[in-house]
Amino acid sequence: MQRDKIDKRYRWDLSAIIASDSEWEKRFDSFNKSYQKVTEYDGKLDNAKTIKQALDLLCELSCELEKLTTYAHMHKHEDSKVDKYAGFADRVTALGAEFSATTSFVAPQLSRLEQSFLK
Repeated sequence: MQRDKIDKRYRWDLSAIIASDSEWEKRFDSFNKSYQKVTEYDGKLDNAKTIKQALDLLCELSCELEKLTTYAHMHKHEDSKVDKYAGFADRVTALGAEFSATTSFVAPQLSRLEQSFLK
């Protein structure tokens, strides 16, 4: 059965995550341009204020990446014959790997802090 023949009530409503493909593209481009901001905290995670700012930014970016990823992969799994969504999924997977590499400094720097400071 073709997807467009299935009653809408039985299909995923991905607009609850991201409104449209054009909105996904816009948000993907925005994320791609902004995620490097987290590197401003590299080597500076030594006080509570800076750590909170870095972790807030990291959480905000991670949530956005999760939405981009979910939208792309769920669309891809709706119909694997649609190249457009396979492309979305490939692009966001690559971006996720770049984001992970870019933010890899956070955990080691936090783990070097004294336990008493972290409490």
